[in-house]
Amino acid sequence: MATHAHDEKLLMHFFHESLTGVTLNRYMHLESARVRSWKDLVDVFLKQYKYNMNMTLDRMQRKAW
Repeated sequence: MATHAHDEKLLMHFFHESLTGVTLNRYMHLESARVRSWKDLVDVFLKQYKYNMNMTLDRMQRKAW
C-alpha cells in the first residue's frame, strides 16, 4: 500500500481489511457522516485508541525490561 499512500479513496476502501475484533466492529458501526475523508478516519481512530500509544513499549523500552 505504500505506493498508494496518497490515494485517499483507496486507503479508505481497504482500511477495514487491516482491522480485527473490537476495532473492526467499531469501524463497521461508524456513522458515515463523521467520516468523509482519510483524515476524518484517522482522527476518529486516533481519538479512540490514542491511550494505547502510552501503554505500548517501544523497542528500546523492551530491552530495558
